[in-house]
Amino acid sequence: MDRYLYKCVPVPRHITVDEKGSIDEAILAYENIINKMAVEGFEYVGPDSIFASQYPGCWRGLMGHKKIEIDYKIIIFRRALKI
Repeated sequence: MDRYLYKCVPVPRHITVDEKGSIDEAILAYENIINKMAVEGFEYVGPDSIFASQYPGCWRGLMGHKKIEIDYKIIIFRRALKI
């Protein structure tokens, strides 16, 4: 049975393109991440999301701030372990 080392990489939250920009620039940002990890020996597994709650600190809590729900986008990679 193969064993793997997994690595999760955050996806850029915002990709800014100029007026003449297109979806190609956004796709290129993902492609660059995938190719960088491939050079390091990792295989692309797929995208995923992590949902987290961020609670305010003491001061912000006293000021009435509420928890924030955050959706983090990640790309999952794996590399076979040499056993």
